[in-house]
Amino acid sequence: MRVRKPSLASRAMEIVPAFAILGVGVLGVILAMNILVTVAPILTSSSSSPKPTFTFPITPSFAPVITSTPSPTPVATASLPDHKPTLVHTQVTDKDLGGVWYYYISYPAFVSGSTPFADSIDAQIADSVSLMVQQWQSGPASVSQAPGKRNNLTGDFEIDLMTPTLSSFTMNWLDDTIASRPARVLNTVNYDMGTGAPLAFDDLFADPSSALDTVSLESRKLLQDQLGAAYDPTLTDPGVAATRTNFTHWALTAEGLKVTFDQEQVAAYSMGTPSVVIPWSVLKPFMVTTGPIAALAAGA
Repeated sequence: MRVRKPSLASRAMEIVPAFAILGVGVLGVILAMNILVTVAPILTSSSSSPKPTFTFPITPSFAPVITSTPSPTPVATASLPDHKPTLVHTQVTDKDLGGVWYYYISYPAFVSGSTPFADSIDAQIADSVSLMVQQWQSGPASVSQAPGKRNNLTGDFEIDLMTPTLSSFTMNWLDDTIASRPARVLNTVNYDMGTGAPLAFDDLFADPSSALDTVSLESRKLLQDQLGAAYDPTLTDPGVAATRTNFTHWALTAEGLKVTFDQEQVAAYSMGTPSVVIPWSVLKPFMVTTGPIAALAAGA
């Protein structure tokens, strides 16, 4: 992913009120899609159609319970172009007429035709963003925490990697429902562009257990250097123990495997959401040599 610090879920309950999401009718959501250009070639619009939902990891501020659905299973690996696909920012925004909540989320979308599975990937991401917004809206955002207080959810993403064969994004949302302790909501999205399927940790490594042990060990070392005087082993050590739940937010980069940690997982709240990059050279012994990251790691 001694003396244990309370679990992420327990800490989350201190930040955001508990809410029930099973069997709750989702409040009306109006999705306003506005396309902005982010990378060349310049394009001004994109579209998507309903596709299977992609399940994001559990987040610290609200934890969606999503029925598991299979990833898309393409008949064969598609032939990929020799240039990276075209990406656009897509926005979804709405506000409560009663003034209780407001959200504005920007998320990635591939232009149809710029990569073979663009429409499928876009629909998966859009469906999941919509679902998580609805769960926030009917959960933490549904009750104003102070007279006249509007609950806001705003979010953007960063491109960790985008090549003809792989794409990786980190989504970072800010939920200010509890104004004194706004919560960061993290999600990472990683795709094999040749199949249109999301990548799992086990897809990368022939020996996932040893890889996880190495990621745990290296994360501890890198965080100690990064945090300096703010390093607290009573926080960091449990937060980087070699469990899958500790390493939910991972992304691919040209330099290595980037891991981002939830608030208060490895450091005090004031330190935000630290991230580290484990070099590919350290992880090469455990890789699937013909897997999706082998060529990427070879160039590192």
